[in-house]
Amino acid sequence: TWAWEEGDHIPDTHTLQLPEDLKPGAFRLVVGVYGRQDGARLPIYDGAKQRVPDDAVILTELNLPGGAE
Repeated sequence: TWAWEEGDHIPDTHTLQLPEDLKPGAFRLVVGVYGRQDGARLPIYDGAKQRVPDDAVILTELNLPGGAE
């Protein structure tokens, strides 16, 4: 990460396992960044150099529909 520059896009693929009994609804997929040495969440700033609430970035919002009833 020391070589990253502002505007860099770093692909980092993960698989998210959802529980089979997950109820339908709206969900947010959120990411934070943590320090390697102490595990503390690192501050995140937006393009205007304002600190982002909860130091987390919303990647996407999902709406999981219900199954047949």
